[in-house]
Amino acid sequence: MSTYDIGILGGGLAGMSTALECTRKGVSVLLIDPNGIAGGASGTPLGLVNPATGRFASLSWRSGLCFEAITENLKLAQAQSSKTFYKRTGVLRPAQNGDIAVKMKKNSETQSWPDQWNQWLNCDQVKTINTEVHCVDGGVWIPVGLTVNIKEYLSALYHILKKKDVGFCLQPYAYTLNQDKTWTISPAEPSPAASFTCSKLITCSGVSASEMPEWNTLPLIPVKGQCATFSTSQYDYDHAISASGYVSSLADDFFVMGSTYEHRFDSMLPDDKGKAYLEQRLSTVIPALYSRSSVQEMWAGVRASTPNRMPVLGRHPEIETLFLYTGLGSKGMLYSAYLSRLLMEFIEFEQELPAEVSILRF
Repeated sequence: MSTYDIGILGGGLAGMSTALECTRKGVSVLLIDPNGIAGGASGTPLGLVNPATGRFASLSWRSGLCFEAITENLKLAQAQSSKTFYKRTGVLRPAQNGDIAVKMKKNSETQSWPDQWNQWLNCDQVKTINTEVHCVDGGVWIPVGLTVNIKEYLSALYHILKKKDVGFCLQPYAYTLNQDKTWTISPAEPSPAASFTCSKLITCSGVSASEMPEWNTLPLIPVKGQCATFSTSQYDYDHAISASGYVSSLADDFFVMGSTYEHRFDSMLPDDKGKAYLEQRLSTVIPALYSRSSVQEMWAGVRASTPNRMPVLGRHPEIETLFLYTGLGSKGMLYSAYLSRLLMEFIEFEQELPAEVSILRF
């Protein structure tokens, strides 16, 4: 039976980023996910690293530190991959009505943005970046924004971690807390696959963490997000657009439109309602692009959110060897690398977690 210092439940952004941090600290790690790498909400077709969050483009929490951490991880992964899976596109945020414009402009001018991260534009200036977007009273330009093929990024991390002797259990499993507070990870059904023991266990499994008896009192909120991949005869923007969803691409013949924010849903699969919503948003924000495009594929995933829309990290109140990292919501690309570092500092050196993300707030 193989023994590891840490077991990680979840092969998405949280779990893979945490596994990478374990290797940096010389900690042996086993990553477990029956859905495979990026098999859950982290498997969205394209995502943004965008420090302007929410309807009014507010500056994200600790955005400078978060951006620095994810950029380092992206560069590391890209250097090991033959596929280009991210680029600096910037993010254009055109206001869609006057009230939004007023609040976006205030946030742009009064919040403590890093130098050259944020520029308020009037509509004429917005049109110098994109002549086709619908704009009311101005918008915000975020030149540091990144577009990322998240599945390719996580695939590159997987190959890096394999070379660093990280163990992977990508099949149904069962976990058991032993009398000595260690954990046994075993195949859920009879199998020739070996069992493993771990000194500590970190739950990075997104919204499904609340299905575990150890975490079923957490106020995790499931939010369904749907994205559509469009084919087009012409996509010649070199930037992403964010306005009640986002539009971005890493090619010139297709783009991704996302995402819905559904708090009430009956199925985790893509549906016609989500498709109609995305088409309506695209036809409103960029009508010319909509007229020359068609939906080729739909994707859906369920993200974990919290009452204050901030992630949650920390130790179980009764089980000292059990930890949690979830609630990334729609900011997984921006937050994931930095929060993994905070969590490992907490686990290894008892460094206090920031109150905004600590499990102690519940």
